[in-house]
Amino acid sequence: MAHIVGIRFHGGGKTYHFDASSVPEIKKGEYVIVETSRGQQLGQVVSFQDPGQKKGRNWKPILRPATSRDMVIRQVWEKKEQEVLEDCRKLAGE
Repeated sequence: MAHIVGIRFHGGGKTYHFDASSVPEIKKGEYVIVETSRGQQLGQVVSFQDPGQKKGRNWKPILRPATSRDMVIRQVWEKKEQEVLEDCRKLAGE
């Protein structure tokens, strides 16, 4: 039976569901790598689903738990995101 978890890619964004059978020890709040239509992405486990609720669907699997390297890359991208946002705000104000 599938072990379904809810994953969120951005803080307040939509929750997407994946099969966590390959990582049964995963806990809420941990980060994982999953395959999406945009390629491999890092997301945070935010919920667990009752397998009966989601029966009969083909859920994409969690590829692996996130590594410390994945988390460092995430921090770098978040910093760049903030810098670009600040630059855009400055340009919009001109």
